[in-house]
Amino acid sequence: LAQAVWFKVCSWRGAARLSAGGVPMARQYHLNYSRRRFTDEDVQRLKRELPAQGTYTYEEVDFSQNELSSTGLRVVLDICKKCPKLRVLKLYRNHIDDVGAKGLADLCGHCPSIEEIHLSHNHITAVGAEALVTAAERARPDNMAPLWLRLEQNEVGDADAVYQELTRHLKVCNRPDEFRCSVRSCCRRMKVHVP
Repeated sequence: LAQAVWFKVCSWRGAARLSAGGVPMARQYHLNYSRRRFTDEDVQRLKRELPAQGTYTYEEVDFSQNELSSTGLRVVLDICKKCPKLRVLKLYRNHIDDVGAKGLADLCGHCPSIEEIHLSHNHITAVGAEALVTAAERARPDNMAPLWLRLEQNEVGDADAVYQELTRHLKVCNRPDEFRCSVRSCCRRMKVHVP
């Protein structure tokens, strides 16, 4: 059985998903603007290019490895809030701080079924990390796989102490068992993974 090979082409006109034969698909599932050196101003221009009304079919939104601050993040979060099937958000290697973490905390309440948020290598401190993990844990339904929340290489300080404090009142797991704890399951039945 031959399987179609899909790939994506991005431009300022938005993402166009093409089949192997070059035929545009009707739906777009992956918005990928990673490694573009996007600044806050660039993402504002992108916002003007996307439809203002309605929802998007994106399941994965990737603005990783850019130069976005918490100001530009607001635009990305507005896009995400219009994605009812959003599963993965990649924002690693940007300049997001605690203000952005609070916006992401709000997104967790808006999209409680999101599966992964990648935020490593930003400027989030313990305050932002605690706000984000708390909001994610409280919004997460009990019967759902844990949120995979990557926060390593931020400005948290004593990450172990922050984690211990969070475990006192939240269902959070640092994935001590790499075989039984994965992106989609937790051997301890916790709501948020912070590997």
